Amino acid sequence: MPDASPASLTAPSWLRSASGPPTSRAEGGLLADLGAGGGEDSVQVLDKAVEAAGYKGMAANLTRDSLLRHLDIAHRLGCLTATGLAEMKRGRAATVVRGPYAGD
Repeated sequence: MPDASPASLTAPSWLRSASGPPTSRAEGGLLADLGAGGGEDSVQVLDKAVEAAGYKGMAANLTRDSLLRHLDIAHRLGCLTATGLAEMKRGRAATVVRGPYAGD
């Protein structure tokens, strides 16, 4: 696994080498890092990450927007608890605690 920086988790080389679906492990780790909060705005963190990973133009915007949407969904479903964040960092799905899929 690459270092834990958001840029390393969005790098095309990592996404191609991750086990499981191409983005599942990388995205889970990135969402866990963003969900844990670090005082920095998620949009700014993701802008820096996609730039550092070499994405430009529309690819950078689509990647950032997709990850922001997934972060919002994880928040609404209650997946950003300590347990959920730990699950995502290990490349597993976080347990849903709110909404129609609670417990899944």
